[in-house]
Amino acid sequence: MGPLLLIIYINDLVDSCDANLFLFANGAKIFQHINNTVDVLTLQNKLDKFTEWTDKWLVKLNVGKCKNMSVCHKGQGDTITPVYNIKGVALENVDSYKYQGVTDDSHLKFDKHISEKVNKAYMMLGILRRNFKDVSCECFLNLYKTMVRPLLEYTNSIWSPRRVCDLTKIEKVQMKATKYMCRGKDLSYDDRLRSLKLPTLNYRRIPGDMIELYKIITGKYDSNCSLQLYLRSKLVHAVTRGNGSD
Repeated sequence: MGPLLLIIYINDLVDSCDANLFLFANGAKIFQHINNTVDVLTLQNKLDKFTEWTDKWLVKLNVGKCKNMSVCHKGQGDTITPVYNIKGVALENVDSYKYQGVTDDSHLKFDKHISEKVNKAYMMLGILRRNFKDVSCECFLNLYKTMVRPLLEYTNSIWSPRRVCDLTKIEKVQMKATKYMCRGKDLSYDDRLRSLKLPTLNYRRIPGDMIELYKIITGKYDSNCSLQLYLRSKLVHAVTRGNGSD
């Protein structure tokens, strides 16, 4: 009953704020495209309406956890970031913020998030090596799949890396894990993967990206809270597969 009652309780929040608002559990994101001072005042007005709603329905708002982050192209971060406030308390301007397990940054590079997840994966791999040093290769492989690899794949459709340095940083975790599993064998990384019947981490991310793309272009997600992707014209389809979705 808990989730259902929460949904009923906050059902009018979006209409009350009249804002671009994303809700998940007990968290909320309000966003606005800022081009000029009018946009700044518009966003502040929406924050005020949000505060009025919390006061009306006796929702305790932790202002200390509320942050402001500007997302922009690299090189635009030198401009002065507007200061917004809630109940007279100025919101802290930040370059990155963790929300639902993903650390967003002002340029959407996700390098900080990737570094955090890689470090956690190395820590977990070290714990497994110290505590399960005498187990078989098959057993350690199962431990790796259960305890280490999920740390590197959680919500990866959001932060899937494109830079070579990030791709290499993530893949090195599995390189190290396979070396331990194939200890005593002088094998290359590709040979270790074939021996263990493991795909690369980069390869495993590709199907996930394709599934998410399929869901978006076929309307599986609510169009109000998903990316708007436009398909190529029918003329282009006529010379390719012609199924309307390639």
